[in-house]
Amino acid sequence: MIFWFGFPLLRACASNNPPIDALRFTSRQTSDPISPSKVRSAASHHNQGNGCRRCRHISGLSAIRDSPSVEASMHVADILSPEDITLGLGAMSPKDLLGQLARRLEPRAQIASAAIYRALHKRELIGPTSVKGVMLPHAPMDNLLRPVATFSQLSRPLDYHAHDGEDVHLVFALLWPADDMRGLLQGLRCICQSLREQAVRERLRRARTKEEIFSILEGADIAADGRLLD
Repeated sequence: MIFWFGFPLLRACASNNPPIDALRFTSRQTSDPISPSKVRSAASHHNQGNGCRRCRHISGLSAIRDSPSVEASMHVADILSPEDITLGLGAMSPKDLLGQLARRLEPRAQIASAAIYRALHKRELIGPTSVKGVMLPHAPMDNLLRPVATFSQLSRPLDYHAHDGEDVHLVFALLWPADDMRGLLQGLRCICQSLREQAVRERLRRARTKEEIFSILEGADIAADGRLLD
């Protein structure tokens, strides 16, 4: 199964990368599988500090394949509650958006918003985590005891320079303990599965209460579980 949601996770963190062997990618331009050797080559190139020009094709990926090494046991409700949802969030720019997300995550993460902002911004510098109108900023954090998330419905679309050219309407931000990169990959997979259907994204854009948004996400989560069992 292939996620519609694609994020270049070659360097989710400078020193805490998800295992390359656990990722399978599909090219946005061709929809052809990219071989693990190309992924490793791109990762090695990045790690040598050679920049991203050679890896631009990898950075523009639009799909992540399921991996047998990642279990499908996590649910959105495990990392999100209605209290973590914001309606009508206004953001003037991508940096403004990341700053607001960092401040909203600070109380639950018990980590300074400045440190959260730097981690999210560092990840976004690799490539925008936005596609199909949904942004998924994420970062591993030291001294974080458990996963922390927030979901935001924007008051107006934000141009985030996404690879597919679509403005951002919805944002699902995720922080994860840095010593559990396997869990981070599993969390991203769970979110991507829940938001892959266009009808779900449209309902989330039109929702008027936190409880409605949470109910939609829970329903999409259950539907995703059903697809995995088919």
